[in-house]
Amino acid sequence: MSGWLLVNEDGTLAKGVDAARLDLVPSAGDGQYWVRVPEPASDWALDDNGEPVLRSLVLTAAQALIEAKASRWRAAKAIREMKMAGGCETPLGRADTDADSQRKVNGAVTAALVARVAGVPFQPMAWTMQDNRVVLHDTDALVALGLAIGGHVDACQQAGTAIRAAIEAAETVEAVAAVDITAGYPA
Repeated sequence: MSGWLLVNEDGTLAKGVDAARLDLVPSAGDGQYWVRVPEPASDWALDDNGEPVLRSLVLTAAQALIEAKASRWRAAKAIREMKMAGGCETPLGRADTDADSQRKVNGAVTAALVARVAGVPFQPMAWTMQDNRVVLHDTDALVALGLAIGGHVDACQQAGTAIRAAIEAAETVEAVAAVDITAGYPA
């Protein structure tokens, strides 16, 4: 058994039937033709080019919007992560902000503050900045470094949140594509 789709001259689907051979299906009318597909014919539709495609692969407008939003958000998240890890300005120069650098800064700031609270002398730390300059950071400079990086991460999160809201608010695939997924991030 095979499935057969009756296609109109303009590429739209007239109907589908299941039959073993083409000679067992009704004659095509003027401007129509039959296209063979695996059975059952009800599982098949025509794409924008008039080619047979499984119905499960044809997206409704609502499904296309959902997929467009998911795809745009994946791209936006990648940009957010890149911006978050791209470094930021601090009082003593530009610092790395990737996850490992954030962890190291957190540890250094914690050590400096614990030393201050315990009344233990704290030796300034030699910190390698993004441009590979080594800069001494005392307790106050480490706290400023940590605050700058924390502010940068927060600003990136806020920009990402605003972008996600814009994507979710979009009502058409075209509106989703128009969302600027690079907007609002710190330099």
